[in-house]
Amino acid sequence: MFTFLQGLSGQEQVLTFSGRFEEAGFKEFSEAVEKQTGIHFFFKEFWVRNIRVSLTASDLPLLPVLDSILLPAGLNYFLDEWMHLFLTDSLTLIASLPEYGGRSKAIVEESGLDVQELTSAEKNYIDGRKDRVPEVIQVGSADRSTPGNNTLVTGHIFDYESGEPLIGATFYISSQGKGTATGLDGQFSMLVKPGTYGVECNNMGMEPLRFTLVVHSAGDVNLSMIRTLIALDEVVVTAGQHDHVNGSQMGFERLNYSILKQVPLMMGERDIINVVKLLPGVQSVGEGSAGFNVRGSSADQNMIYIDKVPVYNSSHLFGFFTSFSPEIVRDFTLYKSNLPASYGGRLASFFDVRSKQGNMKRFSGRAGISTVSAYAAIETPLRRDKSSIALSLRSTYSDWILQLLQDPMLRSSAASFSDLSGVYTLKASEKTRLKVFGYLSRDRFKLGTVQEYAYGNTGAAVDVQHRFNQRITGNLALIYSGYQFKNIDTQISTAAFEHPYRINHYELKADFDWLSLGRHKVSFGANSIYYRLDRGTIGPYGGSSLVEPLNLGLENGMETAVYLADEIDLTERLKVYAGLRISTFFALGPSEIRTYTPGMPPLEENISDTLQVGSGEVSKAYFGLEPRLNLRYLLTGNSSIKFSYNRGYQYLFVLSNTVAMA
Repeated sequence: MFTFLQGLSGQEQVLTFSGRFEEAGFKEFSEAVEKQTGIHFFFKEFWVRNIRVSLTASDLPLLPVLDSILLPAGLNYFLDEWMHLFLTDSLTLIASLPEYGGRSKAIVEESGLDVQELTSAEKNYIDGRKDRVPEVIQVGSADRSTPGNNTLVTGHIFDYESGEPLIGATFYISSQGKGTATGLDGQFSMLVKPGTYGVECNNMGMEPLRFTLVVHSAGDVNLSMIRTLIALDEVVVTAGQHDHVNGSQMGFERLNYSILKQVPLMMGERDIINVVKLLPGVQSVGEGSAGFNVRGSSADQNMIYIDKVPVYNSSHLFGFFTSFSPEIVRDFTLYKSNLPASYGGRLASFFDVRSKQGNMKRFSGRAGISTVSAYAAIETPLRRDKSSIALSLRSTYSDWILQLLQDPMLRSSAASFSDLSGVYTLKASEKTRLKVFGYLSRDRFKLGTVQEYAYGNTGAAVDVQHRFNQRITGNLALIYSGYQFKNIDTQISTAAFEHPYRINHYELKADFDWLSLGRHKVSFGANSIYYRLDRGTIGPYGGSSLVEPLNLGLENGMETAVYLADEIDLTERLKVYAGLRISTFFALGPSEIRTYTPGMPPLEENISDTLQVGSGEVSKAYFGLEPRLNLRYLLTGNSSIKFSYNRGYQYLFVLSNTVAMA
């Protein structure tokens, strides 16, 4: 904004006014100023309908007062030499360009004369004084404004360089003393009355973003934050304090990739599962074994997801490495004790890993080697600001370590693993996003010439997020996960055998969030999972084996669930989360159900009857009600009391002949 006034003498004229105003409208204020100064104001009345003026002036300079009144409202003004003052809606008017001693700059340079630097006033002419005031962002339409009534402001906060949504970024209105934080998709929402507010956004590793927000009616705003580097001698970071104190969730831990980078390397690798084991209530199953225990539970009572794909074996090399590369990880969340209603099927915990979105601005790549493995990762836009892809590949060359050992059997052994992850992201429209995730991991271990193990994970998910309106957002995901292993034992040639096994997981999942005008945040949804377990055939391996083939058969099942939950701010201090999940499990044929003679051990000679169940028929049905309840009472800004209760059902368990899972 630039003001300009030319008097008869060619000098800038200082305009002053006097008066007393108490909550006066801008129109009333302008009419009083017109009578004293002769200035004529020109503006649209709906631009200034929410402006109130309260001041006492005695020969007060007019222009600084106009700055303080109009700039916070997102309005600029222009004063010409005929005493006409024009208000503009966020537009900047510049009357003329600076002169170079009566010559153009090109003429001055060609003549060889010294070219003087522009004065600050001349630079302001050309730049439009763009740095004088914070950016003004308007939300909604003034025609639909309802002063005095709450209106919903929603939006997203992104990383300016990559276009990736920022998780946990804060959106704070200081004058109201209220704020909110972005969720997993970078989205936030807040109820405010129409008006003008100063807003500050913050996020770890980002420059603070300050701007003026003019709210007319309900609407959306998309914001971008710029990364910053700050050199510090020492810093103590307390992560997630707002969630731990103000949130209703208990047993909730969320960490991002920056925390993972602080963990010491083991054989050149950063391991996500090892980070989880450092959290309260989480313990390792044992050395050289996979999985973890949460508050005394067994390892099969935990579920690990990466972009909604369940990972049935999360380790490489018997627990030394995680089966997916940390280079593809954006953040991860551990839910223990109390679980949201959207999660079910496990009793102890859910470990939810979110992958990175590929950089939508420019290509980037990174690679590294360690003593046992090497990795490479790339991110690139396919269409700038529209679509991107991220890929991560990791493989090992660890056999050389085994060659250094003294034991002849270990020297003749081999161990290897590899994994590949990929993410495709598409912004189909302002309201619709598509994310496709794919994942593949393979492991192989050979102990001399007597035993060989091979196992691997395969997973994919197609996830569509759509915002139906400002209050309702939905996610629809189609998910596949597969896990297979094969065991070969040749220790005794006549008893040598091989045993393959495979589990297939097919899932359809829908989740919805509804933001009401009141203090409610409602979530609801459903999911259905079809399990197909091929227990394989134990068969002979090699020409000398006398093992008789034994087909262990198939197992099929269908698990479905629906849920409804509501997070309610009853008062400023009391928050309640109440939800109900209804789950069912159907054991499906083909199968046979054996009945044994009462009082006799379950042996083949004691079978009294056999019931054949046809393909697709239900042999057994289970039903469960899973209530979820959280209460939080805020004592002070830094302390709160919480209570939680939940009930869950688990329908699938792992049978193992060892204490530790490998």
